[in-house]
Amino acid sequence: MVLDKIAKSKPVIYLEVPSPRAIIDLVTKSKFNLTFALVTMYIVEGLVEQRKVPLCYIAIVTPYTAQWLVYRYAQSRLIYCFPKSGYSELIVATIDSIEGGEQPIVILDIVVTYEPSFIDD
Repeated sequence: MVLDKIAKSKPVIYLEVPSPRAIIDLVTKSKFNLTFALVTMYIVEGLVEQRKVPLCYIAIVTPYTAQWLVYRYAQSRLIYCFPKSGYSELIVATIDSIEGGEQPIVILDIVVTYEPSFIDD
């Protein structure tokens, strides 16, 4: 399949997104970054609409629960607004919950760029 060839020839693409620092959720103390989430959702939309990549081939993974909630909310809005587009097949997971899962396209959102906290190791 075409995606297999692309994944083997270009296994990693790194994007640096200028953004303010991550926001800390006062209740859970987890971090989120709305700019990163917006860019990621545009990437997903481009893959699906322009490149015709099936949504089930894409996984968005983040180490922070608050960022996972941002993605799940965005996904729920897409499902509501475009019920026939298949956005329910998009995998949105935390690093812990996707362990053992494999997708041809994985978008890793580490949320923070200045103070990586527990992921700096």
